[in-house]
Amino acid sequence: RQMCIRDRRQMCIRDRVNTLQPVYPNPVDGEALLRFTLDRQSEVELEISDLQGRQLVVIQSGELDAGAHQFRWDGRDAAGRRLASGVYLVRLTAASIQSVQRILVK
Repeated sequence: RQMCIRDRRQMCIRDRVNTLQPVYPNPVDGEALLRFTLDRQSEVELEISDLQGRQLVVIQSGELDAGAHQFRWDGRDAAGRRLASGVYLVRLTAASIQSVQRILVK
């Protein structure tokens, strides 16, 4: 039996479970919205890294309940410095699944 989590419009979003939804906006000029849905309570890490895999900032680390989640990222690293223009990776690790998206910072 497949689990079906429903969004606010009561549409089944099973295909988007434990996967990052498209980052908005992309390219990022200031603030970005990072969204994903979990099919069950999970330990989650959501981070931004450079193309060499160096972690620049952790957006979320810890246990989250099942359902839809969203976080805002201000375009800054862990030290509060605005990232230089370029390509970066948004990485979601949840329930032993990893989802990665490239983003362009203006």
